Amino acid sequence: MVVLAGSVVRMTGSGMGCPDWPKCFGLLIPPTSADEVTWTEGESYDAGRMLIAHDTLWVAQTEMVAADFERERSAGNWEAYTKHSYATFNSLHTWVEFINRLIGALTGIPALLLIALSFFGGWRYRSWNPFRWSVVHLFFLGLVAWMGKKVVDGNLIPFSITLHMLGAVFILNGAGAHFVFCAAGSLDRIPGRSTEGLAHSRCAINVDSIDCGNTGSRTSGCFDALGH
Repeated sequence: MVVLAGSVVRMTGSGMGCPDWPKCFGLLIPPTSADEVTWTEGESYDAGRMLIAHDTLWVAQTEMVAADFERERSAGNWEAYTKHSYATFNSLHTWVEFINRLIGALTGIPALLLIALSFFGGWRYRSWNPFRWSVVHLFFLGLVAWMGKKVVDGNLIPFSITLHMLGAVFILNGAGAHFVFCAAGSLDRIPGRSTEGLAHSRCAINVDSIDCGNTGSRTSGCFDALGH
């Protein structure tokens, strides 16, 4: 789901739909219309709220009720966002990016459960490979989230996008390795069953994942290949 959501973000050009991280325009729930990110007299703004004015992204430094933007800016109540100069609002892009982040955050829950189950399985059967790979999987989930922040802060610097994509490939490999070692452990406890086929499956996961990374714009074909 993380890789699929990231692919949708890439295909729709929604990477800067939320110009800050982890919030979106300084909000937990992103805006749905341009009015919500435009300075409006009489509106109340909390510290950290982000608005667009004069083609610039501004961050509220204190809680206030808007009265005169220029006067408030001169008083230091508004400061220009300095991490990048992107100051465009598109509701579709904003929500696509927000859903991508939400899926990434929610994926952490089953990843934590996977670690717990793998630990108890390792303790019971003295087979720790699934636990090791579940930790690797969670590590790369966190790393991809951090790299997502760096991508936004850098306004989609191509090199950072590539690293972000490679992190997603490692997520797939970590999950695939966990599956293979779990299945291998189960087969080892069944007399006469071979794990040779699982080794081939592991190689196939690696090859298909790398192929997806090398052909980033052809995401549909990649997911079809992985499905097969």
